Amino acid sequence: KNTLEKNFELLDKYPNYRMNFEGAFRYKLAKEYYPDLYEKLKGYIAKGQWNVAGSTWDAMDVNVPSSEALMRQVLYGNGFFEKEFGKKSTDIFLTDCFGFSHALPSIAAHMGLNGFSTQKLVWGVGGPIYEEDGTVSKPMPDGENKKPRMDLGKWVGPDGNYVVASFLQGDYTYNFDNGNNETPINQREQYLKEMEHNEKYTGHAIRSMYYGTGDYGGSCKEASAKMVDEAVKDNGNGLFEVVSASTDQIFNELTPEEREALPAYDGELLIPHGSGALTSHTINKRWNRKNELLADCAERAAVIASWLGAADYPAEKLLAAWQTFLWHQFHDDLPGTSIAEAYVFTYNDYIIALNMFAAELENAVGGIIRTMDTNVEGTPVVVYNPVSYERNDVVVAEINIQTPYVRVFDGHGKEVPAQISVADGKKVVKFVAKTAPVSCTVFDVRESDEPSPLQNNLFVNGTVLKNQRYIVTIDKNGDISSIIDKENDHFELLKAPIQLEIGPDTS
Repeated sequence: KNTLEKNFELLDKYPNYRMNFEGAFRYKLAKEYYPDLYEKLKGYIAKGQWNVAGSTWDAMDVNVPSSEALMRQVLYGNGFFEKEFGKKSTDIFLTDCFGFSHALPSIAAHMGLNGFSTQKLVWGVGGPIYEEDGTVSKPMPDGENKKPRMDLGKWVGPDGNYVVASFLQGDYTYNFDNGNNETPINQREQYLKEMEHNEKYTGHAIRSMYYGTGDYGGSCKEASAKMVDEAVKDNGNGLFEVVSASTDQIFNELTPEEREALPAYDGELLIPHGSGALTSHTINKRWNRKNELLADCAERAAVIASWLGAADYPAEKLLAAWQTFLWHQFHDDLPGTSIAEAYVFTYNDYIIALNMFAAELENAVGGIIRTMDTNVEGTPVVVYNPVSYERNDVVVAEINIQTPYVRVFDGHGKEVPAQISVADGKKVVKFVAKTAPVSCTVFDVRESDEPSPLQNNLFVNGTVLKNQRYIVTIDKNGDISSIIDKENDHFELLKAPIQLEIGPDTS
């Protein structure tokens, strides 16, 4: 509310002021909680005073999420902008993030985007480096390398696709009156030097920079809005022209030939900031990945069920589930650097989304099974393989077995290894299932008073496990102390017990 109201005041007062705001999810919140302000917002967006920015559902972390999830961020972000406002952005706008994956430019280009900007590389790295031979090398921490830094250029992904990147945007909390500086923006020598730097290395005397506020909502200082408005009005009388721009304007105004001729950086953009962000709140990372995987499983099953005419494709329900957890990929939320109260929302939404995906998966697979021949001698168990390659893996099925043993057969009548086990206090059947890519396969689970001949080579007691190939021993500490390869002269594979270790953290 604060962000909407304060910026509306500045937009009304200073006609050349522009507001850039990312994260389609936040617009969705505005629509839900402040419908009157949201209707007013539409007017500013239509006039081009307020710019939708960044293309994504939220300003996400780009190290932990899967490539599929990052593509969904763009799909749902720009999809929302286009549906609500008839506009979309062409850039990835990540002012604040704990490093940037090498895959990001490839993903962005694949999704039809052409630009990337951040201020985070000025936090101790300073962007890629221009070498004397005209090449560009990886960023290095300040103090280790004083060579000139790359501000504008191509950021190339592993597949050769690229986006134009503005690496040295500067602090997003910058305001033009910092230090009581009253010099008009278009008269400042420092900005001119930065443009000359870009002209020297890229051929373009242009410079893009952030200003505003961070973390707290609201707007930039009124003095900044006033100075920008005056500089735009005064164009032609300063050292350079000032453009109050959208976040993607600098990328869109370059011609294809100009973009292609820019210097290129090919690699990761990691920063010495946010130590532990890849490992803190590990349940957060786990539930995020579980959602990504379960979403894929549910969608594939729903496509099969729809193709068979067994169930309607649940597009709206899957969309709602994706959107419920994707906003928690926000660059403080998923890395684990939000305040504790934020995770009350996060964990709740993760579980809601998992339940939504699970319900659609169950419904779809149930529809598929109703079209299949499950007439077997024992109990039919249908195994769904959601991955796109042939899989040979262990299946756990909760079946009421009355006999001491069980035998399991595949669709060709061939017996597969199986056993009865106890998991979470319940009797379960475990068996090996070989399945085709993205398929459902019927197995026949039969009760038996005699063990399967396939079990003859298995031996398990409290400390030793044996099969036809290995003898594994667990010691009194619970560590795997020995693995003997029976097929290679009973060779001992371990020099010492396998133990978990905690190493020193010197970050």
